[in-house]
Amino acid sequence: MIKLTLENPYETNQKVVEVSTISEAVEKYCIVRDSFDMGASDFKFADTGKLEFEDGTTNYISYNGRVWDREYWKDLNAIEVPY
Repeated sequence: MIKLTLENPYETNQKVVEVSTISEAVEKYCIVRDSFDMGASDFKFADTGKLEFEDGTTNYISYNGRVWDREYWKDLNAIEVPY
């Protein structure tokens, strides 16, 4: 399982949901992003889009729905989520 962190920009709480695939995480992230009707410059929250894997790896989903390895800024989207 993958843990996906989502945040509400109008509240100080975070919600962590479990997903099975990176594709599912991106889909849920985009639903939340779109529901607040904010542009990229406004939708910046510390852990929104954070992906935590069982092996301890952490990646992030950026505003455009791409998945990144934060340490190397390697775009994982091309490998994991074919759009």
